[in-house]
Amino acid sequence: MFRIVLFTLLLFVWCGVPVHAYEVLQHTTEVPYDVFLIESKPPTQQLFIGELQDFPEMYKIDSSEPFLLTVQIRALPNDGMSSPKLNGIIVRQKDGSVEEVVRLNSTDITWGKGRDYLTGLLYLVGETFSQEVSAGVYHIEVSAPQNIGKYILVVGSQPLAVGYFTSLGAVSKMYLFYGTSRIFMLRSPIVYYPVGIIILLGLIGITWRWQHGRKIYA
Repeated sequence: MFRIVLFTLLLFVWCGVPVHAYEVLQHTTEVPYDVFLIESKPPTQQLFIGELQDFPEMYKIDSSEPFLLTVQIRALPNDGMSSPKLNGIIVRQKDGSVEEVVRLNSTDITWGKGRDYLTGLLYLVGETFSQEVSAGVYHIEVSAPQNIGKYILVVGSQPLAVGYFTSLGAVSKMYLFYGTSRIFMLRSPIVYYPVGIIILLGLIGITWRWQHGRKIYA
């Protein structure tokens, strides 16, 4: 009976629990100034991890209806926690030209420290742009003075309800991007909560066996 209960609980924890998380996508550009199409519809939240290599990186949102546009640029923490030099600009295509929506200049932003709720990793964050915009095609550009360095672009504000292993994959991808050993994934709640439950169930099992053994030999 105990084994059946244990198996059911483990199956529930590992496979059946929806987790409020986000999708992590890698921006890889083989051609300079190539545009990465954001396919998920706003306000679904996605995190795009990328590394500037001598040129800005571009993203595109194409919406046939008005939507809430939420954009945030994050930087990996550095030793001195100095202010990052990452810049962002959002423009809208309009009648064969472009119309500027907002600039996120690193020099005009007070960067603060944050901790990601899913991974437990620290990051530096500046201003968040969030505004209802009209239907159309929007481009988001991430750049830096030398166009060198890693960044995280957060688009959207509504986390997804996804399965456990999907969330675990997102955490693993982010740790790899940070260059942090995956052993430290134990700092993530989607790792340490199940591990804690398994340890607790193991202790319950040991206690049950010990008490069952005492009854047999009593």
